[in-house]
Amino acid sequence: MRIASSLLALGSSLSAISLDAQQMSGSSSMAHASHAIAVPDSVAKFASEARAGIDAFRDRDAAIAAGYRRIGMDFPSMGEHWVNTSVLYRGVFDVATPALLSYAVIDGRPVLTGAVYAVLLSPGELPPKVPGGIGKWHDHSGTLNDESALPAHHGGMSDLSATRLVVLHAWVGVPNPDGFFEADNWALPYVRAGLPIPTPLSISAARALSLLSGAKDYYIALGVAAGAKPGAVAPVLDSCASLVTPIAARMRASSQSAAMDIAALEDAWQSAMEKIAIDAGPSVAARLNGGNLGGSDVSRQEF
Repeated sequence: MRIASSLLALGSSLSAISLDAQQMSGSSSMAHASHAIAVPDSVAKFASEARAGIDAFRDRDAAIAAGYRRIGMDFPSMGEHWVNTSVLYRGVFDVATPALLSYAVIDGRPVLTGAVYAVLLSPGELPPKVPGGIGKWHDHSGTLNDESALPAHHGGMSDLSATRLVVLHAWVGVPNPDGFFEADNWALPYVRAGLPIPTPLSISAARALSLLSGAKDYYIALGVAAGAKPGAVAPVLDSCASLVTPIAARMRASSQSAAMDIAALEDAWQSAMEKIAIDAGPSVAARLNGGNLGGSDVSRQEF
């Protein structure tokens, strides 16, 4: 019963926006791994075991045949989540057999981008050991408000005295400049747009680019969760997307993520947030912008 309840909570955090009034390997994916990221040997070993275990699921139809089902919406920094309830019910951590897989549509087809582990913990129980420490795991509380684009939404462990579901992302298909186990991967919008991953990675530019791969609905959901009417957000996002489209096209043509183009994407996103702050309120704009309207949004580049 506790596992079923936690699965429901996970499903709520990934999909049931309306229920919360607040709120790989493979030729295509690995082609983008030319953005080399150095990792410790222990992480490389973990990645190799994970990749070997899920290699058969590069074909999403194979994952569906094995029991994986999509849960939730497509997140701009995480893609789609596909859960296998039979694996989750086992309650066993196995690097080669994750309870969830992450996919993203790249070059017009679904690409396996990562393994996502989920384990139910009893009160006082600690997560399984992984390279880098147990702090790489994060709790799921079950709401979009808690699990979406706020700065602390993947802030590690919470109340150890409670029964909780802990989750660990492992980016085996698309490199994550912030770290192999970090939940949010803002390199993903660049990859989806067919662009080189810049260094340093600009999250504002990534948010702008994500509008080209279907993230509009996600941002509208965040806005509504913060109290906005969809009509106050959607037109601004559409205008931003119209500015982003030619910039991305120019970047693809040059096969470069030039500083000038990154700055133009940042300006387009920032202008959109300023407009939304006026039309729908600063709190709505802050929610769409990851929880704030100021400060640096450059990836930490922790390798």
